Amino acid sequence: MDVNIDTLVANQFPSLAAQFLGSTSPDVFTVHGDDAPPFYLANFGGGPLGQTDPLTRQFERSMAQLTAVNPYTGATDHLLVQMGDQTEMKALHMITTGDPARNATFVFFGDPTYYITDFPSSTSPQAPRPAAGERLDRPGAEPPRPGLRRPSGPARRPPFRRCWGLGLRPPPV
Repeated sequence: MDVNIDTLVANQFPSLAAQFLGSTSPDVFTVHGDDAPPFYLANFGGGPLGQTDPLTRQFERSMAQLTAVNPYTGATDHLLVQMGDQTEMKALHMITTGDPARNATFVFFGDPTYYITDFPSSTSPQAPRPAAGERLDRPGAEPPRPGLRRPSGPARRPPFRRCWGLGLRPPPV
């Protein structure tokens, strides 16, 4: 299921939205869409925010509390499984020395059920909510929420068949 990070931040953390979203915000952030997306935080018109910058730490703490409503179960799910700062990313060979501007501020290793992106919710198709008891693993049983949709293509297979992305850990053997 796709979740739009801009929508979640705007709804759950208005102070962060004022700081990072919008044309007059003093800072910006972006993510590389993934179930373990790297986050890039920067001063608007300036360089990246430092790893120990208080605003970076506030942003990370807020992201740790991020939730989304699961359209299949109706439950509110916490999206964070683990988070890695630049020290952990270096240990995971996710830091480049050739072009520091390509290094993320932190990586959000999220719930593998969700695909976190900053694409507009208007890119998500709208479909009716599945009826109670209807199987959700069939084509056509899409969730109804704007900004929250089931991915198309290979990612539609059950989670145990998906390719493991950046942060997904295979099930224990």
